[in-house]
Amino acid sequence: MSISVAILGECMLELSNEESSIGNDNNLRKLSFGGDTLNTAIYLSRHDIDVSYVSALGLDSNSNWLIKNWEREGIDCSLVKRTPGLLPGLYMIDIDDEGERSFMYWRSNSAAREFFNNKTSIEEALLELINFNYIYLSGITLAIMNKETRSVLFRLLANYKNKGGKVIFDSNYRPALWPDEETAQAAYTEMYRLTNIALPTFEDEKELFSFQSEKETVISLTKLGVEEVVIKLGVEGCMFFTNHEFVYIKSNLVDVVDTTAAGDSFNAAYLASRFSGLNQDEACKAGHFLAARVVQTKGAILPKSNLSSLSANSNES
Repeated sequence: MSISVAILGECMLELSNEESSIGNDNNLRKLSFGGDTLNTAIYLSRHDIDVSYVSALGLDSNSNWLIKNWEREGIDCSLVKRTPGLLPGLYMIDIDDEGERSFMYWRSNSAAREFFNNKTSIEEALLELINFNYIYLSGITLAIMNKETRSVLFRLLANYKNKGGKVIFDSNYRPALWPDEETAQAAYTEMYRLTNIALPTFEDEKELFSFQSEKETVISLTKLGVEEVVIKLGVEGCMFFTNHEFVYIKSNLVDVVDTTAAGDSFNAAYLASRFSGLNQDEACKAGHFLAARVVQTKGAILPKSNLSSLSANSNES
């Protein structure tokens, strides 16, 4: 039986550094696209999972270009709303010598922002997803919604779960997208109560909830009702709880060029492995393997031609 996943989120146009010969202090900017949920959607689709993206774009040439690229990746875009007069969001990314990133955003009037802040749009979209096996979203999806549309989302996700659907959540906490910490804490707590599979990063949970350890994080999320929790620990790997013990899986040691989409790609490979029947240990190793490939090249999305040639240089111990 094929697995169907509906992924809710925003993909934006991306401007990133590109070396230039126009003077010593000037850089050209390369136009691409990116977004945490879209990155995961692409890598899930490359694992032969049926993926539908739920978002909004305009009717402009850039929006057409985005749709064309997503469909080329095998992603169903029939649930991407096209809104006249609105445009995709835009962000600029800078990458330092260690491969770490900093961002500037222009998304407040994007088509996706308007979509996720419209109660009718959210309700209509969620009702279309009742027959999907899984719904996937992130903390960024929650952050670009207002309180009213988040309430609609939570109500419809509860109904979806009651009918047998499963919810996957990657916390991906970005403080700058929230009006205050208390609002984010309340939204995340309610979201975790509705989540079957949680894939948070410990540093995000520590910043938002002041958890002191990954073990405390797992215990707290489990108490909220999450059935399956994998805590991403950056270069240290990941951790999960099973059979009354905490299990740590080390990451693959590689030369890092760009950490963009490391977590997003881990999520995709982990989930695809779990969907195929692998256990959590095997799924985490698959997640680390793909993430290691991704961080060895610039950009979030590996060229398909590189998938078989990139070396993960795995040094697991």
